Amino acid sequence: MLINRYSPEFLLEIPPYRFPPLPTLIKKLYFRVKAFLIEAVPVVMIGVLFVNILIYFKLFDFVTSISAPIIRGLFGLPKEAVVALAIGFIRKDVAVGMLMPLALSAKQLFIAATLLAISFPCIATFVVIWKELGFKDLIKATFIMIAISIIVGAALNFVILH
Repeated sequence: MLINRYSPEFLLEIPPYRFPPLPTLIKKLYFRVKAFLIEAVPVVMIGVLFVNILIYFKLFDFVTSISAPIIRGLFGLPKEAVVALAIGFIRKDVAVGMLMPLALSAKQLFIAATLLAISFPCIATFVVIWKELGFKDLIKATFIMIAISIIVGAALNFVILH
């Protein structure tokens, strides 16, 4: 026995697309740029100042010597890669560029780029998480990010052949 089912077509009218009025577009752009400059630029500038202080007082040398066993042993990277990974908290694009003078192998470059990609995009992300979720959740998220970075970086080092 054949059952005849009626299936009406689903029609949805899409309103015509229109360009927003130019004054509205300019106002919205102005407020977004202003908010970015007020919130993000000071955080980035403080981060740049902090890194420059570390470089000027040669504190990065101390940090690289402490972290050398982890960087060399787990990730297979030279200890100088610590500076690029640390700069990655401020600017990812600059950090990747800092890997070039280290003359890394393809494997090392892949591991370093993956470590940079896994970590938070920048220091401004920490501020946003702190504002949105609170300090306690910021600490939790930071520990999760560091743990995942260590696990993935070590796994890549031990799995990828030369």
